Amino acid sequence: MSCTTTILSIDGLQVSLSRQNCPDRHLVSDISLNVVRGKVTGLIGESGSGKSLTCLAVMDLLPQTLRRSNGQINLAGTPLQETRSSLRCFRGKQAAMIMQNPMTCFDPIFTIGHHITETLHAHGMEVRRNTDLIRATLADLGFDQPDDILSAYPFQLSGGMLQRIMVSLALLLEAELLIADEPTTDLDVIVQARILDLIDRLRKEKNIGVLLVTHDLSVIARLADEVLVMQEGKVVESGPVTEIFAQPDKDYTRSLLSAHFSLYGKNIGWEITL
Repeated sequence: MSCTTTILSIDGLQVSLSRQNCPDRHLVSDISLNVVRGKVTGLIGESGSGKSLTCLAVMDLLPQTLRRSNGQINLAGTPLQETRSSLRCFRGKQAAMIMQNPMTCFDPIFTIGHHITETLHAHGMEVRRNTDLIRATLADLGFDQPDDILSAYPFQLSGGMLQRIMVSLALLLEAELLIADEPTTDLDVIVQARILDLIDRLRKEKNIGVLLVTHDLSVIARLADEVLVMQEGKVVESGPVTEIFAQPDKDYTRSLLSAHFSLYGKNIGWEITL
């Protein structure tokens, strides 16, 4: 594992919508950020502000009509090359992603054990020699009966359980970067707390860098070290969470905080100046 402090560096990222006989429309423009090992960088903003597109661009998982039209992405100081062999090595082995709807990431006709086996094989990991490690990893993530989980089908598990399966893959492949896109959406509060505790534990124990996307400002206040505020595809404000939340500089950031407080009250952790 590399000793580089910055695990992910994005400089001037631009994501564009390409249409025949029409000029490109830039959906994400001039995004620059860093994710440091053992730290959490948060992305906040209303729906459609470009948070998820930024994450998908990092993993080169953009829809066919979208493309990364500008910018540099570096992983541990190495530029990410847009070639199939390079990206296959990058995804999973070096960077893992937790999607907001984990059910869409699993094929319902295959067991969880099949999914894990296929993923590990794709990255050159010998499964037979690591069966005990697989069981131990699942047990460490709160699955008391790992064999029952391995033989289960995705539709037999809850959203929170599938989120933990995705985290288990990141652990088994020793990923250095975890991208969590709305990891607690549609989960009940107890499962939300479990997933957030798990992400925090990975950050501390495995020194994983985390890029966290969420609408919940309380989650950012709890986990993130740095935060970027996105509006209409651009970063409008960024800095340490304590500073941004205590004294937001931009009206848009103030409006996000005000909306949060109107729903949940001023219980975010600091005295806020609006």
